[in-house]
Amino acid sequence: MEEKTYISPSRLKTWLKCPFAFKLRYIDGLVPPPSANMFLGKIVHAGLEEYYRHKQRNVTLYADVVCERMLALWEPMAAADAVQFKSEEEEVSLQTKATELIATY
Repeated sequence: MEEKTYISPSRLKTWLKCPFAFKLRYIDGLVPPPSANMFLGKIVHAGLEEYYRHKQRNVTLYADVVCERMLALWEPMAAADAVQFKSEEEEVSLQTKATELIATY
């Protein structure tokens, strides 16, 4: 196993708080699934990244197209991250919030 010499403030804080949690996260590589709200941020970021990558190429994507592409990524990204929504209503609410955030930006 290759030893990493980099230590970030968050890694140090984790180690100071709980050395076992540090071992699980940074040595064993066990990462808990993101919360529903963390996933919301991640998926909105993916949508905005799509928009700005096109903008760099002088291609304008309108909000409805960006939202459509973002929502197409929703299920595969949620499955890959093992996100657990409390209910179907929560998931729909977060999808609505994501589209509103994309439209705002």
